[in-house]
Amino acid sequence: MQDIWLDKVRFKNVRQYIDDMEMDFPDGFTLFIGKNGAGKSTIFKAISMAFYGDDGSPKGERLTVSDLVNRQTKKDLEIHVNFRIIENDITDNYEIDLYQDHKKFKNRLIFTKNKIDISGQSKTETYKIIENLLYPRDVYHNVVCFSQQIKDFFTALTNSEQKQIFDSIFITIKDYNIYAQNTFKAIKNVNELIQKLELKSESLKDNIDIKIKSRDQLVKDKENKIQDNNRLLNESKELKFNKENEMEKIQIEFDQISFDENIFKMVQKQIVDLKIERARLEQELKNLKISLDNKLEQEVQRIEYDLNKKKDQEKIVIGEDKSKKLKVYDDQLQDILNQQYQLSKKYDCSDLINKKDSSNTESQKEILFINLEIETVENEFDISDTEKEKKNRLLIIDNNIKEILDKAASIKELYSSVKSSVDEKQNIIDEDQEKLNKSISVCSKCLRPFTTEKEKEIIRDSINKIKDEINILSEQIKNYKIQIAELKKDYEETIELKNKTEKNYDEKIQDILNRKNNKRDVLLRKRKLIEDELSSIISNIQSEINQKEELKSKEESILTEEKQKIRNEMTIINEDFENQIQNLDRVYLNDLLKIKKEHIYKYSGEFSLQEKEISEKISVIDV
Repeated sequence: MQDIWLDKVRFKNVRQYIDDMEMDFPDGFTLFIGKNGAGKSTIFKAISMAFYGDDGSPKGERLTVSDLVNRQTKKDLEIHVNFRIIENDITDNYEIDLYQDHKKFKNRLIFTKNKIDISGQSKTETYKIIENLLYPRDVYHNVVCFSQQIKDFFTALTNSEQKQIFDSIFITIKDYNIYAQNTFKAIKNVNELIQKLELKSESLKDNIDIKIKSRDQLVKDKENKIQDNNRLLNESKELKFNKENEMEKIQIEFDQISFDENIFKMVQKQIVDLKIERARLEQELKNLKISLDNKLEQEVQRIEYDLNKKKDQEKIVIGEDKSKKLKVYDDQLQDILNQQYQLSKKYDCSDLINKKDSSNTESQKEILFINLEIETVENEFDISDTEKEKKNRLLIIDNNIKEILDKAASIKELYSSVKSSVDEKQNIIDEDQEKLNKSISVCSKCLRPFTTEKEKEIIRDSINKIKDEINILSEQIKNYKIQIAELKKDYEETIELKNKTEKNYDEKIQDILNRKNNKRDVLLRKRKLIEDELSSIISNIQSEINQKEELKSKEESILTEEKQKIRNEMTIINEDFENQIQNLDRVYLNDLLKIKKEHIYKYSGEFSLQEKEISEKISVIDV
C-alpha cells in the first residue's frame, strides 16, 4: 500500500499571480477560502498543469500551459510542486519544475526523485512517467481535483471510461482486500502450524515420558538382574566349595580301596559281551515289529482290495440303472430342443429386420442428399462478404465523422481561447472606462493619476485600440461559428449517410437471408416427410416383429417349463445316485475299519508276547 502526500506548491507569473506564491500543504485537511476570482482555482489548475500538462477542463475548453502565462509579463512562468510517496515505510521525495516562455529554462519540464533527475526525453514522456506514478489523468481530474462547472463531465463518459475511473479509484481497496485475504490465509496457516506443533509437542512429550518410564524400568530390571547375578555367584561359590569338599572325600575313599587289575579286565569283558547281547536282543525286537507290521499291512491291503472290487461292482450296477433312467429324459429333452429350433425357424424375423434396415438405409441416403443441399444453400446465400463490405463502408464513414468531430473540437478550442481573450480585453476596457469616469483618473497599468484631458485621451485611445482588437477577434469568433455550423451540417449529412448506408446493407442482408430461409424451409419440409415415412415403415415392421416374438415367447415358455421339469427329474436321479454311492462308500469304509481293527488286535497280541519275552532277557542283562 502507498500513500501520496502533497507537500508544497510554488508558482510565479501564473495568471493573476505575478510575484512568487508559495503554499504548504500540511498532513491532514487543507481548506481554501476566498472571493470569486481571487485565484483559488488557479492553484489547482497550476498543480494539474504540473502533473498532466492541462487544467482538467472538458475538451474544447481545456487550457494549455501558455494560457496560464500572466498577460502583463507574458513570460517567465514557473510552477514547482513537491510531493512524497510512502510505501512499505520507505519515503521518496519528488519535485516537478514546469517552465513556460522562461528566459533561462525556455519551455522545460523537470521531474526529480530524491533530487535525482528522472525526466523523460520529452514532455509527453515525462508526463507519462508522472501519470504512471500517481493516478490516471481522468481519475485525478474527476475525483481528486474535480474541476468547476464540469459536473456533467463524468456522466457523459462511456461505460468503459467510467469503469476505468472506478477501477483506478478502488485499486487501493482491491490491494487491501488482496493483502487482507493473504494475511488471513497466513494467519490460518500459522494457527494450523501451531496446532500441529502443539500436537507434535504433546506426542513428543508422551513419547519422552514413555521412554523415561521405560528407561527407569530397564535400570530397575538391570539392578535386579545384577542382584540376582550376585546372589547366584555367591551360591555357585558355596556350591563349588561343597563340591570340592566332596571330591576330596571321594579321593580319600578311592585311595583307600585296593585295586585288582585282572578282575577289572574280566569284568570289563563281561560288560562288553552283555552290551552286545543286549543290542542283539533289541535288534531282534525291532525286526519282529517290522515283520509283524509288514504282515499286517499286506493282509490289510488284500482285504481292502477285495472290498473295493466288490464295492466297484455294486457301483457299476447302480450307475447302469441311473443311465437307463437318464436316457429316457435325455430323449425327451432332445425332443424339446428340436421343437425350440423349429420355433426359431417358424418365427424368424430376419427378413423383416433386413427390410427395416434396407428402408432405413435408403431413407438415410435421401436425407444425406438433402442435408448436402442445405449446406449448399448455406454457402450459396452466405452473407459474410456483404457484412464485411458493410463494415468497411461504415468504417470509412465513421472515420469521416471522427475527422469532423476532431476538427470541430479544434475550432471550438480556438473559439474558447479567442473568446477568453475578448472577455479579458473587455474587462480591461470596463476597468479603464470606470476609472475615466472618476474625478481623478488612474492608469490601470502603471496606477499613475491622469489630471489633464490630454492624458485622459491616451486612455481613450488605448480603449479604442483594444476595441479594435476586440472587433478583429469578434470577426474570428464569427468565422469560427460559421465553420462550426458548416461542420455541424457536414456531420448531420454524414450521420444521415451512415444511417442510410446501414439500412441499405441491412435490407440487402435480410433479402439474402429471406431467400436462403425459403429455400432451406422447402428442403427441411422434404426431409421431414422422408423421416416421417421412414418412421411409419419402421414402426409397422417393428410391430410385426413384436407380434412374432410375442407368439414365439409364449410357445417357448411352455417348452421351457417342460424342459425344466425334465431337468428337475434328472437332478433327482443324479442326487439319488450320489446318495447311494455315498452310502455304499460309508458301509465299505466301516467294514474295512472293523477288519483292520481285528487284525491289528490280533498282531498286537502276538507282538506283545514276544516283546515281553525279549524284554525280560534285556532286563536280566541290565541287572
